[in-house]
Amino acid sequence: MFDNGLLEEVQDLRKKYPETAPAFQAIGYKQCLDYFNGLYEKDTLIDTIKKCTRHFAKRQETWFKKFEHVNWIS
Repeated sequence: MFDNGLLEEVQDLRKKYPETAPAFQAIGYKQCLDYFNGLYEKDTLIDTIKKCTRHFAKRQETWFKKFEHVNWIS
């Protein structure tokens, strides 16, 4: 995400939209805003996005477990 310009994307979006826009609540965007507002160092930003992504994936897996017809592909 960082190699593909996440920080630049969020910086450009901040110029067009208020930080209260719903899209800024998405994983990665929210943490980048915190980074730009001085709450994170870059290493912490990257670790936090990784952690949030793992937690989101875990919630998805837990939610899908209740559906017996799901065919998981490894």
